[in-house]
Amino acid sequence: MDKFKYLPMASIGFSALLIMLVIIISGYNFEGGAVALAIGVVLLTVTVISKKLREVTVLFYLSASLLFSGILMMSNADCSIDAANSVTGKDVEVVARVTGDSESYPSKTVYILETKSVGGTEINVKLRLISNTSIAVYAGDEISFNTDVYSADRFDADLKRHYMSEGIYLGANIFEGDEDITLLKDGSDTFTCKIQRVRDEIKSRIYSVLPNEYGAVSVAMLLGDKSAVSDETLAAFRGAGVYHLFAVSGLHLSIWVLGIFNFLKKLGVSKRFNSLLAVLVTCLFMALTGFTPSVTRAGIMLIVLMVGNLFRRTSHSLNSLGFSLFIILAVNPMAAASVSLLLSFSATLGIVTLYQSIDKALNFRLSAIKKKPLRKTIKALLSIFFVSVSASIFTFPISCVAFGEICVIGPVTNVLISYAATLMMIAAGGIALLFSIPFGVNLCGLVCGILAKYIIYISKLFSGIPYACIKTDDLIFAVFAAFALCAVICCFILFKEHKIKIKAIIASVLCVSVLCFSAHLIYNRNLTTVQVMDVDDGICLIVKNKGETAVIGCGASDTYCSDDISYEIYKKASLLIVPDNKDWNCALLPDLSSAVSFDRIISGEAISDFDTIVEPDFKLNPWDNSSIEFHKTKSITYAYCVFGSSDMLIIFDCTENANLSKHLDADVLVCSYYLPDNMDISGFDSIIISSTKAVGEDMINRYSSQNSNIYSTLGETDFTLNFRLNKEVSISYN
Repeated sequence: MDKFKYLPMASIGFSALLIMLVIIISGYNFEGGAVALAIGVVLLTVTVISKKLREVTVLFYLSASLLFSGILMMSNADCSIDAANSVTGKDVEVVARVTGDSESYPSKTVYILETKSVGGTEINVKLRLISNTSIAVYAGDEISFNTDVYSADRFDADLKRHYMSEGIYLGANIFEGDEDITLLKDGSDTFTCKIQRVRDEIKSRIYSVLPNEYGAVSVAMLLGDKSAVSDETLAAFRGAGVYHLFAVSGLHLSIWVLGIFNFLKKLGVSKRFNSLLAVLVTCLFMALTGFTPSVTRAGIMLIVLMVGNLFRRTSHSLNSLGFSLFIILAVNPMAAASVSLLLSFSATLGIVTLYQSIDKALNFRLSAIKKKPLRKTIKALLSIFFVSVSASIFTFPISCVAFGEICVIGPVTNVLISYAATLMMIAAGGIALLFSIPFGVNLCGLVCGILAKYIIYISKLFSGIPYACIKTDDLIFAVFAAFALCAVICCFILFKEHKIKIKAIIASVLCVSVLCFSAHLIYNRNLTTVQVMDVDDGICLIVKNKGETAVIGCGASDTYCSDDISYEIYKKASLLIVPDNKDWNCALLPDLSSAVSFDRIISGEAISDFDTIVEPDFKLNPWDNSSIEFHKTKSITYAYCVFGSSDMLIIFDCTENANLSKHLDADVLVCSYYLPDNMDISGFDSIIISSTKAVGEDMINRYSSQNSNIYSTLGETDFTLNFRLNKEVSISYN
């Protein structure tokens, strides 16, 4: 315990992150903060009074973490969360400043605003504004408008935490014809506007040289702006385990800041002046990339290192990491629940702690290679591999909880891509810096384009490998984890010698992996999974079987759902069925059709601006042992699906007097609204209602007397149905 006295900021920062995360997950922010504050006061008092405890330095650090966390959580709950909830309502006047954060989609544009007042009440939080048209505003502008304002409580728990971790506590929608935006103050002289113009100029220069997907990937890696990257490429990077290249972090900073630092050092520039310049460049780079959690964490660590150079002091990497957490959490306590921050923090912690031991072992093992170029090459490749492994081990729990999957191919793809990505980022920066020099910009553009093409190709190639990503919410994975843990414990007990112990652990874990993987293949050989997505008052089902994907329905009241759906679909799908052209049945079509490559889009009615196969009645067999029937009449629109030996009825629309005389004994019924008055639902094994919380609760109350096995998304839950040959349908929820 005494060793922690040399790591004060690490102890305080790490502890504060854990305490705040527990409080946020509990949902009782103010109450949890009050408890943390009370415990901190008691612990500090006892530590000060007891002479023996005063010698335990870590208790002072823990007290400081509790006090720090308690005060911040209580203050944030009172000044931000409760304050934001108090100003919601209809036709509320909003006065806000436009930030540089905006995202464009086929059917909407999302702006992030920093509010000055809402409904006449002064409040400083972020507001997420969704508009179905582009608004003529720019970063730094101060604007005023009237609209319906809602709090983050409107979203499910995960999405609410995500928005709040970014400081977003309010939301609003503006539709074409209703917007009445008043420009109160031109923001052209503000720092926000100037930084945004620099960002736009850099992007414009890169796109003028590479006006395609290669340019979009270059911009994403250089500035972290992924808005122009196709969903197919994003999915490929995610599936290949190299998505972190789009999250501007220590890699990007080290390339530019330390590159400039070392270059000036060789020119003879003094270390102090060089360090001061590095601090300024770091701050500028953080501003250019939008102060994201990953770049802020890396930037603060680098600033601490450079400030140490200014005062001829060395900094401990763990203390620097803890200090960066301390600053980030002080600015926004809800950032403790940011998945990107948790991944960035845990990956850095893994590299700082685990890789140092691995690096020593590598140097010892590779010292036997006499040829220096060969030794350096092997060391460079192995370093990338083990850095990726070290980061993956520490990010493993977060990936399991946040994404329900882990990428096992990541260390290999990082070896193949990392150096190419580094050169590509330098070339992309060269395009921006050498834009007025034709030879220089053309050369940088050629290098950048070739490397981008290579990186995209490798990502798509490796993401398509079967089981490149493994679902961690599967029963087989839980069995694997349990047996692997038991095997490791047994190896520690049975073997005393260190080398034999390590070999036994590796061999036993490999054996468990092979056995569990074989069991997984056998158990899921005839599996069809159906995900009933939470899309509020619409229906969207994602059906998967042996690598094939079909989407049934694409209705929703809020098009933000398309992001979750396209992520689950991954890259492409063989089929999309659109019931008709009503908003609640096709609202997601624009976003999904642009984000996902569908082989066929079949609709029950013609939909303007979309080239679909119009079939009011059809039957098809998407894969073996399955069929999908679609029927549309004046009174009812439904689909009847058979997967293996089980069947499912999906009712998209119906009138009170609609008559459905068949398929009433299907295993599962999925609907989004009230059923026909004379419909007998007692024959269904299970009923799933995809609707808002209010409608879902009302339907459960109405129909529970006829069938007790009723589930509802309630605006916050996805359901997964597993159809296996000659077995009952199993239902789980996320």
